[in-house]
Amino acid sequence: EHAVAETLNQASQQAVKTNPDVLRAADRTLVSKEAINVAKGGYLPKLDLSAAAGRERSRNSSTRTLTREHRTLTRQESSLIATQEIFTGFATKYEVDRTKNVHKSDLFLLANSAEDMALNAATAYLNVLRYEELVRIGKANLAELEHISSMVESRSE
Repeated sequence: EHAVAETLNQASQQAVKTNPDVLRAADRTLVSKEAINVAKGGYLPKLDLSAAAGRERSRNSSTRTLTREHRTLTRQESSLIATQEIFTGFATKYEVDRTKNVHKSDLFLLANSAEDMALNAATAYLNVLRYEELVRIGKANLAELEHISSMVESRSE
């Protein structure tokens, strides 16, 4: 007698959870969701920080002395610039809309990939059950044929 190790539902879920195509589609969906946040960043102000330091040799009339031709100076500079886009011709709005649509498409692709894998797993699962039943029937037929054969042999003696 056949004992089912797991149910059809469990087998399908396991196949979907571990299939590389489904996992890749799920990752792509996460990336496209994050791209929406990146696109929304176009609405936010931007801060640019710049800093530099270093030594420089200066040789001009204000740094020259009687004893030296040049003078070594230490230079330091920094800046912080804040900018805010006022109007970009709706570029940010359209980019947000585009990334939302890409994400929606990726969600459908993920669902399609998961459904295909679940269908393949269910088909394989049912095929195993069918073949196990055919083997059981074949063994029963063989036993019956052996029984008939032994009856025929005993009558022919």
